[in-house]
Amino acid sequence: MLTERQRKILLAVVKDYINNAEPIGSRTLSKKYFPSLSPATIRNEMADLEEMGYFYQPHTSAGRVPTSKAYRYYVNTILSGKEEEEFTIDEKLFKDFINEAREEIESLLRRIGKLLSKTTDYLSIVVALRSRESVIKKIELVRLDSMHALMVIITEGGWVHHKLIPLKESMDEDELEELGRYINEKLSGRSLGSLNEEFIQELLRRLEEYRGVCLKAAQALQEIKEKFSGKVYLGGRTNILKLPEFKDVERMRIILEVLEEEEFMAKMLTELSKGRDIRVIIGEENPIKRMRECSLVTASYNIGGKIMGVLGIVGPTRMDYKKVISVMRTMTALLEDLEGGS
Repeated sequence: MLTERQRKILLAVVKDYINNAEPIGSRTLSKKYFPSLSPATIRNEMADLEEMGYFYQPHTSAGRVPTSKAYRYYVNTILSGKEEEEFTIDEKLFKDFINEAREEIESLLRRIGKLLSKTTDYLSIVVALRSRESVIKKIELVRLDSMHALMVIITEGGWVHHKLIPLKESMDEDELEELGRYINEKLSGRSLGSLNEEFIQELLRRLEEYRGVCLKAAQALQEIKEKFSGKVYLGGRTNILKLPEFKDVERMRIILEVLEEEEFMAKMLTELSKGRDIRVIIGEENPIKRMRECSLVTASYNIGGKIMGVLGIVGPTRMDYKKVISVMRTMTALLEDLEGGS
């Protein structure tokens, strides 16, 4: 259990290192933060904190550097509301920025990624989930030529799926339109996960004369249902280059390689953010060994009570957690309001 003085010294060291990326000594702490305490008193407290695993010295004559344990203590004070809010966000700027692309979900997510990376100066990850439980809003069959139609499936959250469907030679435009209306009537409002074999067979029985077309349409729906439901958008890759921790090219290459593994990242971020508002993974807490020199902040965003995606920020262990957490809270709230107001 930390004393109040130890707590203040611990938080001061963490904040100073986040801002300056330099070890800090007792004399500097006394001058900058604790003028009423002597360097000797602070030095003794820092030695005790080091024994408890909160600090380490890069070398004997250097000041102290926070460990993952220290960052965890700091993050927990932020999440618990014990740290005073110092970072404010221009919510109108955020709202205007994402409103410009609200009709196109993929464009919106790319813009969100850019906004997150620009605001935090770190690398952003946006995961869009295409869940088996996504509800079909509308299906259209659009004639392309005498032999082909395009099936357009629109699901909740604004996802649009396209599939080319071969046609019977005898099928005219009116028949195609009638078939489209029937399929739309039967499928609209159903979840992708509910399209089981029994349902498909029933649909085919009712549409025997269009069996070939319906079979292709059913196969297209099956492909969409079974395809893994993660699309990942990365933003701000060059932000990593600006950080002293990632001047080592090999270290940076390893991190970027992991981030480019889209399916893996989508699954991992979805699992990490499950059931949580904000989750912070610090350094060695990271389940991915290759990324233990980074910290990761994730937040899921919900639409209609369902998790529709995950936002993530990747940075060094000395990232500005207060700023990142504030940005994530604002963005998830705006996304939920955006859907509710559309």
